[in-house]
Amino acid sequence: MSVPIRIQCPNYLTTPAIADLRGMVSPTQHVVLHIARGEPGQKTFTIKRLAAAMPEFSVFDSGARATTECITICFVICAEAVRSHEYEIRAAMTDYIETCAQLLTLQQTDRLPPEWSTDDHGGDRCFTNSATGQVVEAPLEHLLTSENMDPYFFSRFVKSTPRHRPVADLISDDFHDALKMLRILVPRPELE
Repeated sequence: MSVPIRIQCPNYLTTPAIADLRGMVSPTQHVVLHIARGEPGQKTFTIKRLAAAMPEFSVFDSGARATTECITICFVICAEAVRSHEYEIRAAMTDYIETCAQLLTLQQTDRLPPEWSTDDHGGDRCFTNSATGQVVEAPLEHLLTSENMDPYFFSRFVKSTPRHRPVADLISDDFHDALKMLRILVPRPELE
């Protein structure tokens, strides 16, 4: 888990320079810009500007406080690491999709082995194997594909499945690293 560096900005024109931000963000720390509320659209424009200038990082809207809006910049897996492990990542994605389908089918036909427990939340069903510790979050409202895969759920699956250890070792942040993997291997406009 990285430690936040909080930076107060009086307005959107006074955010730190890109080079300074790059120097502050590392695998052990991230930056949260607290910017005085501005005109509608300034936050979105700033996020897009920073993300375009810093593609090696994750830049995202992290909410608001009473008088400030927040933008977070965090370290993520580099594109070269994703590409050099593309085969393993794609194999893990395929395994995740197939495992979700198999578990849902087994449950629907009352053949789910007793070591699997389930918990429904939102539009998903979490399967947990008491013998192995494997965690599989399966969507209930749509068929899982690489195009609609949830990054966090994919990370949970990979980290709880020993055969995917090489992919799990690439993931420091369960959401942002997996999101970067998906953005590179399965470009989806809604993730941008």
